[in-house]
Amino acid sequence: RGHQQERDLAQAEADGVPEPVEVAAGRQARERREQHGRDGDREHPLREHVDAEGGVDRRRSEIRIDEVSRRFRVYPKDTRTLKELIVTRGRGRGEDVWALSGVTLHAQPGEAIGLVGRNGSGKTTLLKLIGEIIKPTRGTVEVGGRVASLLELGAGFHPEFTGRENVFLNGALHGLSRAQIRERMDEIVDFAGIGHYVDLPVRTYSAGMYMRLGFAVAAHVDADVLLLDEIFAV
Repeated sequence: RGHQQERDLAQAEADGVPEPVEVAAGRQARERREQHGRDGDREHPLREHVDAEGGVDRRRSEIRIDEVSRRFRVYPKDTRTLKELIVTRGRGRGEDVWALSGVTLHAQPGEAIGLVGRNGSGKTTLLKLIGEIIKPTRGTVEVGGRVASLLELGAGFHPEFTGRENVFLNGALHGLSRAQIRERMDEIVDFAGIGHYVDLPVRTYSAGMYMRLGFAVAAHVDADVLLLDEIFAV
C-alpha cells in the first residue's frame, strides 16, 4: 500500500497536481529526520567519543579559542524609556569598546589555567565566552563536555527560593535531572557546610554562604570544565 501511494504521488507530481497538505507535512518531517540523522553522523571537533578499545577520547574537556574578539557598544547615557529613545535618536551614538581582540588559547584536558590582568582587561569576558553566556564578535570558541561556572555571586540563584530549591534549579541549569540532584543533595549540603540554613531563602545568606553553596553544586555536577571568577575570592 505504501509503495502504491508513493507511485500515485510521483505521478501526481509529474502531472502538476499539488500534493495534499497532510502529505506534504509528512514528507517534510521525514526529510528533517533524515537530515538530522546525517548531521548527527558528523563528529563535532570536541565531541566525546569511544575508541575501538572502549576508552574515552581525551578531547572531552578540551578548550580551543581561535582569534576571538568581543565588541561592546557603550552609550554615554542609558536609555530607559521609549520616549528617551525617540528623542535622543541620532544624538546618543554609542562607542565601540573591544574587550578582547585576537585572543587564541588551547587548554588540554586536566590543565588548570589562571588569567591575570588589570581591571577591564577582559578576563571575565573571556570566561563568559567559554561558558557560552555571550557569543564572540569574531573568531571561534569550542569547549568539549559540560561546563560549570561561578562567575558572579548568586548567579543562577533565585533570592526568594530556599537553598535546597536553588540546588534543584542550579543543577537543572547544568543539565542534571531531578532524580540525579536528589541523589546528590545530602553530599551537596554537607559540602556547602551551611546546615539548616539550606531550608531558608538565600536572600538571608551571607556572601560566603552564597559562594559555598554555588561551589558545592558546581563540584557535584560532574563538569568537564569549571570556570571560577573573582567570586572565589569571597
